[in-house]
Amino acid sequence: MAAWIICIGSAGINWSGIEPLWLLVIASSGRRVVMFLYSGMLIWLNRRILPEPIKIKGARLVVVAITFAVFAVLSMYLVYWYVNTALTGQL
Repeated sequence: MAAWIICIGSAGINWSGIEPLWLLVIASSGRRVVMFLYSGMLIWLNRRILPEPIKIKGARLVVVAITFAVFAVLSMYLVYWYVNTALTGQL
């Protein structure tokens, strides 16, 4: 079922006339948002569910938290940029 959805979606994108460069931009933007969510879930999992012997501690947790903050800022800017360009008709 999922394979058919991907095939239909791909055909729709190809027939829509979107330039391939925009598809690369959209894909890389999506990865940024996913990394933001992934690092947040990793911190949550680490602090709440994992047993004490395998939890990330110290500097590694700080690095993951910094990564979360950086991707949060980049994701918010990305959403702002897309909304702004869509509302002004520049997209």
